[in-house]
Amino acid sequence: FGSSRLVGLGVSRSERRPQRRSALCGLPSPHLQIAVMVAALSGYASGASSSGSEDEGSSSDGESARSRSRRSRSSRRSSGLADFDRRAAAAFAALHRRLDPGARLHGSCACGLAVEGSDVDVLASLPLVELLARSRAAAGRAFALTEHVVAARVPRLLLRHRRTGIELDIVESGRDPEAPAKDDLVRAWLALSPEVPVFARHLRAWVREHRAELPRDEGYPNSFLLLVSGFWFLSARLGLSRSSRETGRPEPSACTSVSPLPSAAEMLKGWLALLASCPSGPLMLDMRGALERPPAGCLFAIVEPVSGRIACSLHTEQAQHLAELARVTLRNDSGREEPASAEQ
Repeated sequence: FGSSRLVGLGVSRSERRPQRRSALCGLPSPHLQIAVMVAALSGYASGASSSGSEDEGSSSDGESARSRSRRSRSSRRSSGLADFDRRAAAAFAALHRRLDPGARLHGSCACGLAVEGSDVDVLASLPLVELLARSRAAAGRAFALTEHVVAARVPRLLLRHRRTGIELDIVESGRDPEAPAKDDLVRAWLALSPEVPVFARHLRAWVREHRAELPRDEGYPNSFLLLVSGFWFLSARLGLSRSSRETGRPEPSACTSVSPLPSAAEMLKGWLALLASCPSGPLMLDMRGALERPPAGCLFAIVEPVSGRIACSLHTEQAQHLAELARVTLRNDSGREEPASAEQ
């Protein structure tokens, strides 16, 4: 599975370095949200610095112009990501300081999987109407209202931080009580191996690339559920670790020594092959192992591991569509694998 594709998905090679995720995995408490962002910034900065020094050494060895061009694109992406992290940290710190001292980060920013342009998800400790009133009354009006979504299962408030341009997607913590447990689950799987966070970023990049073709309002899985499907693949098909029947998290005592450990690119290829196999028969992805088959009339289903509920079930036509997207990616990359490997 060629590295050219991974670059195409917007993931730099420097992301293979474990230090870029070590500051975020295994945090003692999801409440240390500002510490999370500070750690993320320092981690990305050190990763970018280390990447730069290695690149200089490789240039002295007379590498090809194509490789230098790739490295330059990767450096620009790393620079853009560091800038996004700084702006996201500033926006969250302003919300925390001015409007809601009990607010907590959630989702990709809390788990170390954010990329440039990611949503900055926030769990508010205050009712949204009070948060909105505070933002309008605050001196300096640091935030502008983008949207207040009331008619939804989980109402949300979108506030744009005027200085940085970062938009915060805020929900009341009481309306999404399982959110911290979901973040804990993701961090537990990311901590299994340095390759897993890289795999997760590749997977999420693929989801972003096909977001328009997998509309959530038509029943297709969101990025969190597809990430769960990736963890299911690591557990059930790759054998990296058994998952707990109570929580869906990896069981430390059941981690296997897969040798050699597949690269993140190979993990992604295997996960895409799993999706591509959807129409061949019913497929139920349940980290807890309680359910074996999708609901009647469905070919593909994902159980949300924190609640244990079926959160996504696709009928035949939808499963075929998802499978075809995966097959197209695999076909497009099959011709690039040899050249990419030769360059390395």
